[in-house]
Amino acid sequence: MDLLVIGARGMLGRDLVDTLSKPPFEHRVLAWDIDEIDITRLEDVEEKVAVAAGDSPFKYIVNCAAYTDVDGAEVERELSYEINAVGAKNVAEAAAKVGARTVYISTDYVFNGEKLVPIREDDEPEPVNYYGCTKLAGEEFTRSMDPGALIIRTQWLFGPYGKNFVETMLNLAGAGKTLRVVDDQVGSPTYALHLAEAIGRMIELSLSGTYHISGGGSTSWYRFAREIFELTGMDVDLVPVTTEEYVKGAGRVVAKRPKNSVFDMTKVKTDTGVTMRVWRDGLSEYLGRREAIGGEPSNSR
Repeated sequence: MDLLVIGARGMLGRDLVDTLSKPPFEHRVLAWDIDEIDITRLEDVEEKVAVAAGDSPFKYIVNCAAYTDVDGAEVERELSYEINAVGAKNVAEAAAKVGARTVYISTDYVFNGEKLVPIREDDEPEPVNYYGCTKLAGEEFTRSMDPGALIIRTQWLFGPYGKNFVETMLNLAGAGKTLRVVDDQVGSPTYALHLAEAIGRMIELSLSGTYHISGGGSTSWYRFAREIFELTGMDVDLVPVTTEEYVKGAGRVVAKRPKNSVFDMTKVKTDTGVTMRVWRDGLSEYLGRREAIGGEPSNSR
């Protein structure tokens, strides 16, 4: 077995398993999710990884498992830390024991979003919410267990196999609601399939270290929503608001978000030859693929 993907039924995990097992990569991929392994329990992880590796150790173990509810992490702090930080440590430790390299999927939320220029890999992390703290801890634990690990930070992820902003917008629009969408947070929407293809290339090249990967270009959440409705031909009452206005009207706990999440992707382009496609291309592909599979995403992750 070449690769083990943990979190294999989530949004990125499903596309990653499918991409890595097909040309041009054609790896033998073992896919596990929460029913197969509890990453918060070290003994469980070590035992199951060792048995699965057998006499033919994995080359890579890709950790896509995560607690991804950013607002929920402010309330469920212990659970989010157990999954994103302790779980990451356990996976990397088990990988090291069978001679496998670790791939850890991280986030733009490890940064404070105050830079006015794209964020580089060597910029100092400073999370502004608890979710970002847990993912930064996960990065640090992974590196400590596996100095040759590959850490991939991404952002604004969407795809057909999990909850995401595109589906949220389409569902709310279908209910006929006026949509108030934040227009002062800027980032780069990332199509899960495009990210999976880039990860496949990085594994093929045996890269290590930290990389930033997202869709090309940038936009705000409001402009992202506007593009969704233009491409789907929906007439929606869409109102741009500031983050402060949105938080005041939310009526629930809302974690602080970075203002600017745009990545500098010079490093990944230089080291892989990959130029990430513009986020609008990913959105167009996703909407076409969504129709082909029935228009409803899976809620697994």
